[in-house]
Amino acid sequence: MKKEKLNCGFIGFGKQAREYAKVFKKLNINIDSICVRKKNKYSYDKKFFKIKNIFSNLKEISSKKFNFLMVALPWYEIEKKLPRIIQENKTRLIFVEKPVALSKSKLESLIEQKKKYKKKIFVLYNRRFLKTSVYLKKIINKQRPIGFNMKISEREKEIIKLLSKKIKGNIKYHVTSHWIDLVMWLFNLKKFNLKKKNNIYYLTSGSRFSITIDYLGLHPVLSQIVFNNQSIYHHSLEKLYHYRKGKKFLIISEDNKYKPGLMSLSKEIKNIVKGKKKSDLPRIENLKNLYDVLSKIIK
Repeated sequence: MKKEKLNCGFIGFGKQAREYAKVFKKLNINIDSICVRKKNKYSYDKKFFKIKNIFSNLKEISSKKFNFLMVALPWYEIEKKLPRIIQENKTRLIFVEKPVALSKSKLESLIEQKKKYKKKIFVLYNRRFLKTSVYLKKIINKQRPIGFNMKISEREKEIIKLLSKKIKGNIKYHVTSHWIDLVMWLFNLKKFNLKKKNNIYYLTSGSRFSITIDYLGLHPVLSQIVFNNQSIYHHSLEKLYHYRKGKKFLIISEDNKYKPGLMSLSKEIKNIVKGKKKSDLPRIENLKNLYDVLSKIIK
């Protein structure tokens, strides 16, 4: 008996959405409809991904019911349009790109709204699904580290040139939140102590656990995790070195065909749609602790 394909819709179909679409095609997930501003720009995508409908307004796509809905709008538009999507869309299961909100109060408002309209909303923090992150999580679950230090350089001026001036004041939600979410997930943390000096923030949890966030761009991205009998150096998202018993192991998150982490994340989306209860992909209501931390970083 032939298995029925999962059906999904996309609101927004830019660069990141296309990366998901490539993986969905491999996983036999059907993209039934997309909602975009200019329909005439997506003729190639319609043919390549076998998209049935291309809509140009939310009302049209909201009348359709899918197994799940992907919200892949530009980062500064998500919180503006998500309330209407929650209210009007027939699809109950929604996966949203980050940042889902640009303030703690807006997050709380969205949580209340999703309860009112009985929606399930997951936020796509894909760094949790990188090979390096999964590798770290397994080790940390087996053996509690005795020390951790991370230095993050956000290079605010460069990001403003790259993404526009809209990032100013929102960089902590759009960029920094990736790192903080990853660390909180890895170590099952709910809060940090925070200090600021010049434009550098110091987040601590105990005497041997610290994160330095530098918005001037003075430090490379680097983390060090120390255990009793081993240590791990996280040189970038996709690369870490594991030192154990006098040997050095290189772990790399890479995929020749797809963006790192998206295949694992997309498989998790598929499992959630099929009824998986427990997931490392956070629901919107699980982000309260993350936003508590972010709200204390004044940018």
